[in-house]
Amino acid sequence: MLDSNLNTLDVSIVVYGHSKNEIFDVVSSLLVSCDSSFLTEVNVYIADNKGDFDFKSFRLLVESVDVKLKYAVNFLTLDQNPGYGAANNRCIEIGDGYYHLVLNPDVIFEKDSMTHALELIKCTQDNILVSPKIVDEEQGVISGIKRYPSILVLSLRFMNNEFLNGLFSKKLRDYECRDLLEADEPASVEIATGCCMLLRKKHLIEIGSFDDRYFLYFEDFDLSIRLRRLGKLVYCPGFVVSHFGGHTGKKGFKHISYFLKSMLGFFYQHGVKVF
Repeated sequence: MLDSNLNTLDVSIVVYGHSKNEIFDVVSSLLVSCDSSFLTEVNVYIADNKGDFDFKSFRLLVESVDVKLKYAVNFLTLDQNPGYGAANNRCIEIGDGYYHLVLNPDVIFEKDSMTHALELIKCTQDNILVSPKIVDEEQGVISGIKRYPSILVLSLRFMNNEFLNGLFSKKLRDYECRDLLEADEPASVEIATGCCMLLRKKHLIEIGSFDDRYFLYFEDFDLSIRLRRLGKLVYCPGFVVSHFGGHTGKKGFKHISYFLKSMLGFFYQHGVKVF
């Protein structure tokens, strides 16, 4: 990758059982948003961790997106499911764009979102990562930025009990950076959640990208901590996206086991905070 390629973006999307229409909504909203920015070329890399994505039909769909910038969609069918972070790493290794966007398969962009994000990361080399303002179906703000997690806070979020959430509301607000979200100004943060991360490719390569020991969950927390050694992670309120994921505690035993294993690995690697 050459620094002369300053107006190019690679995008990695890892799918697992998603339909072509779901991913088309994500990719088309992204391309329209990028078309309003200074980017001249976008390369999207879709890694299929299940092996059943309808690439052929999707390619026909995505060719209908009406934008001025040059774009291409590339597909990776993996022999076995290596995990979320490892699949992203495959995409990162292949692409040669100056910027890289790590993107979940359930994120929708507003038209000017990418312009705000790109201008913020471009303004100084100190800005290593830009994290978005995330809204839900009713336009309520979801926390996509975090402070270092404690066992207490993660347990509260996992159980999602109304009484306990009220009892420990200050702890939850602090963890979710509600003070920064309500201020609605760009701010330096400790941790950026991985549904949508904009970075320079060279910084990902410098830290070794995702740690593939995290099969699912906490790979974004670990990445954030390692990236902060290079510079700032910045929350950008103009970088608005909709995201419909989360709710680990409702996803069944397999996801719960992934979550617990990754949580233990994260605390072993970076240190335990109880309260």
